[in-house]
Amino acid sequence: MRNIKWLLFLVLVALAATSFASKINRITLSELQTKADLIVLAKITKLVKEENLDCVTIRVDSYLKGNSPQKDYIFTLVTRGGLKDFDPFLRKGDTGVFFLKIKKREGEVEKAYWGSIATFQKNHFDLSDERTNPSKMDTSDYLYEKIDFKEVYSKLIIRDRADNIYSGQVKSQKGFTEFLQKYPIDLNIENIDFEKQMLIFGITDNISTRAFQFLKDKKRNAFVLDYYDTGVKLYKLMPPGEGKQYFYLQVFLVNRIKNISHVKVKNRIRGLSKVYE
Repeated sequence: MRNIKWLLFLVLVALAATSFASKINRITLSELQTKADLIVLAKITKLVKEENLDCVTIRVDSYLKGNSPQKDYIFTLVTRGGLKDFDPFLRKGDTGVFFLKIKKREGEVEKAYWGSIATFQKNHFDLSDERTNPSKMDTSDYLYEKIDFKEVYSKLIIRDRADNIYSGQVKSQKGFTEFLQKYPIDLNIENIDFEKQMLIFGITDNISTRAFQFLKDKKRNAFVLDYYDTGVKLYKLMPPGEGKQYFYLQVFLVNRIKNISHVKVKNRIRGLSKVYE
């Protein structure tokens, strides 16, 4: 008898949760806009799971409705339990549009309505200050580790448009001579100990971008030059000549690394990596 009563109690609790959930009505998009005090384009910078809740921290890139000097907001979502289907499942790094209500306590917010968050399924977007100031990027969950390097050359060059070399390494004095024959630049580096050091170079036809970090994949022997857009546009350049094109060349000095077969340029599919040995 006691077991039957306990089972009935659990059923009633479940029905109560379902009944509550069924009262969450659909609203129109214009109603959602009205309910929201703030509509922001933002990125999730932190997400902490606490029982049935996700505690979400976002950094605002721009305000579509409302305005505030505040850049960071924290709110909670119900992602587990009886109401888990009404709020979206989010991940750190997601970007999207957030509809928020300002709570009575200053600086605190909550979602304007159940599920009032739209994230981009193809997340190709960064915060503005991450593009113009890469030192502000959060790399704590990167698949890569940084390798220290020193920039020794950084200039606009002209080369054959058909040249499809976009990265590479120089591993000896002989290779250095061949590199300078290929790209006759004013690079004067004395006393390179190629037993202990080497050069890495990156070339890009997107001349407003710069390599700012050299990375190694934490799980495999793969290396990447990572670029960001400086936002600087170069205008009124002299025509480079027939069959020629402007490129931006950077050369970096690093401690010698064994067994680099290829240096990938991040987000670039085409283009080869060259080894001067």
